[in-house]
Amino acid sequence: MKRVRKAHRCSVLAIGLAAWVLAGPAIAAEAPDAGPGEPLAALAFLIGKWEERPAGDPEGRVNHLEMTWDLGETVIRRSEMRSDDGKRWRVTGLISWNAVSGQIEFQEHADWGNFVRGTIEILAEGEVRRHMEVAYPDGSTARWRTTVRSTGEDSFETETQRLVDGEWQGEWGLAGRRAASFPWEVSAVGTPQGYLPDNELLDAFEPFLGIWGPSPEEAEAGEWRMVMEWGIPRDTVRFAEYRRIEGEWVQANEALVGYHYGRQRIEFLEFARDGIMPFEVMNEGYFEVQPKGDLVRRYRSFDPDMSSREYRETFELLEPGRRLLTIEYRDNDGHWQPWPRGPFEAVLYDSLEGKPVK
Repeated sequence: MKRVRKAHRCSVLAIGLAAWVLAGPAIAAEAPDAGPGEPLAALAFLIGKWEERPAGDPEGRVNHLEMTWDLGETVIRRSEMRSDDGKRWRVTGLISWNAVSGQIEFQEHADWGNFVRGTIEILAEGEVRRHMEVAYPDGSTARWRTTVRSTGEDSFETETQRLVDGEWQGEWGLAGRRAASFPWEVSAVGTPQGYLPDNELLDAFEPFLGIWGPSPEEAEAGEWRMVMEWGIPRDTVRFAEYRRIEGEWVQANEALVGYHYGRQRIEFLEFARDGIMPFEVMNEGYFEVQPKGDLVRRYRSFDPDMSSREYRETFELLEPGRRLLTIEYRDNDGHWQPWPRGPFEAVLYDSLEGKPVK
C-alpha cells in the first residue's frame, strides 16, 4: 500500500483540520484494502452476535455480545449487554493492532464504572487470550485473563482467572452460541444505565457533541467531518473522523473516551484506518476540563517506526454550533510550539452529506 511521508505527527482528529491542508492532495487516491489484515484475522471467528451463559447452566443469566468490523476491518468494535434483576448493564470497547507495541490492544468501559485496558494473545487457530488490567470505581485495580476457544462454527467457550498473590486463581467460564438477533440493540445509544451515577465530568463534552466540519472561512481545509457522540451516555464518548474519497464519506479513525477512576482523569485510546491518513498512528492520552468549559486534549502520538511526539489540543466553544481548535506540539527541546497552521474554526453540520446548521 502506498505511503505518504509525514511533515509532523499530529492527532488523527486534528489532521482533518491541519495535515489535510499540508498533505491532502497526495493521499486522496488509494482506498484501503478490503478484508481483515493479520493478525486481527485470528479474531474473525468471534465476529457476529452471541449469547453467553455460565458454562454448564443453559438457563443461567445471559450476556448478549456483539463484535463487528469497523474502519475497513482494521478495528473490531465490542459491545456487550448484561441483563440481571430487571436491569441492563452495558460494556463497549475497541480492539485494534498497535504497530508500535506489536500487539493487539483494546480498551473497554462498563457503565458501572470499570475501565479496562489490555492486550490479546493469539494461542492457536480459534483460540485467543485476553490479558486485562481492570480499574474499579473505588480506585483499586486487578489483573485478569480470559481464554476464548472456538468449539464449532457457531459456539465458543471461555475461561477467566484473576491474578492473586502472583498466581492465577478462581477459574470460571461461559459458553457462547451464535444468535440471529437480540431482544434489544446491544450497540444502541441511550441504553439504560447501571448502578453507578453518571460521571459529571463528561457533561463538559455536551456542547461539543455533533457532526463538525470546516466553517465557510476554512473551506480550503478540505472535505472532512468530525463526529463526537455519546457511546454509553455520560459514561463514554465516541470520536470519529470522516473523509470524502472519490465522492463517498469514508471513516478514517475511531477513538473511545472514558473516565479512569483509578487515575481520576478522562482517558482515551485512538486508532487510525490504514491507507486514509498520511501516516499510520495510534494516540493515547487524556482530557482536561477547563474552568470556562474548554476541553484540553493531551496525548502522545505513536508511529510504526517507534517514534512519538507529545501534543496538546484546546477545543474552545465560541458560540453554540461554532468552536475553535488550537494545536500545539512539544519540540525536541521540550518546548511547546504552535502547529504550523491554525487555529481552526469548525461549525456544526446537520449530517455528513448536509449543510452547516447555522
